[in-house]
Amino acid sequence: MSVHFFLRRMATCVWLQVLGIVGLVAFTIIGVRTLGYLQTPELAAYDWTLRFQSKTMPNSAPIVLVTISDQDIHWLGHWPLSDADLTEILHRLLSAQVRTIGIDMYRDMAVPPGREDLEAVLSRNREIVTVMKFGEAAHGGIPGPPVLKDTDQIGFSDLIVDAGGIVRRGLLFLDNETSVGTSFALRLAMRYFEKDGITLQPSPQNSEYFQLGSVTFQPFESTDGSYRTADASGYQFLLNAAAHQPFTKVSLKEALSGKVKPEIFKDRIVMVGVVAQGVKDYFFTAWCGWWTDCHHISGMELQATIVNQLLQAAYEGLAPIQSITDKWENFWILWWTMLGGFVGWWLRKPWLFAVVTSFGCLTICGVAVWAIQAGWWIPLVSPVMGWVLSAGLVTSIMANREKQERQILLDIFGRHVAPEVVDRLWAERSQLLEEGRLRSRKQTVTTMFSDLEGFTGISENLQPSELLDWLNGYMDRMVAIIMRYGGVVDDYHGDMIKADFGSIEPRLTEQECQYDALQAIACAWEMRQEMQRLHQEWIQTKLPTVRIRIGIHTGPVVMGCLGSAKRMKYTTIGDTVNVAARLESFEKETQEEWSTQGVCRILMGETTRQWIHHLWQTEQVGRFRLRGKEQEMTVYRLTGKRPSS
Repeated sequence: MSVHFFLRRMATCVWLQVLGIVGLVAFTIIGVRTLGYLQTPELAAYDWTLRFQSKTMPNSAPIVLVTISDQDIHWLGHWPLSDADLTEILHRLLSAQVRTIGIDMYRDMAVPPGREDLEAVLSRNREIVTVMKFGEAAHGGIPGPPVLKDTDQIGFSDLIVDAGGIVRRGLLFLDNETSVGTSFALRLAMRYFEKDGITLQPSPQNSEYFQLGSVTFQPFESTDGSYRTADASGYQFLLNAAAHQPFTKVSLKEALSGKVKPEIFKDRIVMVGVVAQGVKDYFFTAWCGWWTDCHHISGMELQATIVNQLLQAAYEGLAPIQSITDKWENFWILWWTMLGGFVGWWLRKPWLFAVVTSFGCLTICGVAVWAIQAGWWIPLVSPVMGWVLSAGLVTSIMANREKQERQILLDIFGRHVAPEVVDRLWAERSQLLEEGRLRSRKQTVTTMFSDLEGFTGISENLQPSELLDWLNGYMDRMVAIIMRYGGVVDDYHGDMIKADFGSIEPRLTEQECQYDALQAIACAWEMRQEMQRLHQEWIQTKLPTVRIRIGIHTGPVVMGCLGSAKRMKYTTIGDTVNVAARLESFEKETQEEWSTQGVCRILMGETTRQWIHHLWQTEQVGRFRLRGKEQEMTVYRLTGKRPSS
């Protein structure tokens, strides 16, 4: 495959490769996420963002918890709590003028003594709400107290528990084929609202949604947020960590012994339930992680949190966490995947790549945390994956492309210029390469041709191996000098060497053009000195001796790749190149005697002399019309350096 064809193909495909990688990464992540494989890490990320909402807040919730701990059970001396004990607690709370009482203990069966008294208290006081487990008894359901059957004083305490034992959602209603149940938390909240005239209303925007105050509770769907395989039965909503507060807690011993002032309970919701470790009624929540104070909370405290969220919705406008639509979630993922691809395209330095990609990850996390503060759940893991993967893969593509481009430059220039020039070429490749291929351009260059006089005769008298050894020894020394002065050897023809000074980097100022001309002249003069040393060596080793002709000219040239589709090289063409070649062979054609010049003769044109005459001595050879030229030009011979003043 030719260099030209390879570069053109690479330039055409690179953008398609980048777009293809970005599209493939985005499509794969969205597809894997849709299938539910990212649900677990996305939920973990969701929990992490929610914890930024869970801050230490003053106890503003009108909820008091009467807790029955292991110490209380030991104090009582028996378990379970008898109906008489529960009746005494209820009498004390009612006398304290509580607004609502919630009994978070199943009382479907009597626990003597005192059953009749308990039923009397329950039936006479509507402010008391008890719990049940939803469903038929044959399927694990647990009914409420029989005396309250078919009343609004019973609510189910069922919770939706995700994998890992984490509760992230609350329930308002549950239904099966035969009945509809109302949650314990909603029963307590609605009983509390009665004094303020607040009711659960259909939403004006959608009659199928419920509204408390100004807050609409949209029913949770199985694909909301990052869920994909969630149980969406009943009327669910996402819990808000802002509703979790340090509730006032009173132990059973304190409540029964009369050590608690009645004012603590007045006009509040009081919940009575078990927090003993042996009961194992504990749950993990999204806002209780490994780095927080609460690793898990009791079922009663979780029910109180749900109640508090309903209260905050009605009184303070605290809405449940909402998720954006799948369309916007996919756009969010695609956006960051595209930005990652741009970073991979744009950045080359590893340390800068690491800094930018890390900053991008932090930005995604920051936006997710900010969104959760505003009540919106947006994906976090998926866009981070898209950002990092697309950036990394595109960086790999670009690194491979740069490796190929560098190899191209090395193939073209590596053997003909000094290593530092190659490094400079690579550093400024944007000016040399265009869309993956070498850029053709026109600029001022100093071109030098050198040739050996009498080489044809020598080649006829030496054996092939001797000839090549002799010629390679000469070439090695001369090319080394050219490369040392920044010249580019772009052609060989037998014993002829063509070199360009200033053909690699753009030349935009006269100072740059003058520098190239001075480098070419200094190079030619050192070649002359090296030729003198070679001449002495050849004499000592009894090898043929020759003289060298050098022609130098400065002017505009066209640079670029030249050749066929199967073989191509980077070279310079134009009138300047032709003049330099004619100057090199000038006296050869006229058979002029130049023995006074020793082993090397250096000719140049007027343009070159103008750049170098302040440092180098020249003498005018005359005005001539060179072969192929219609107009005469002045030819100068280099005679040496000017003495330093």
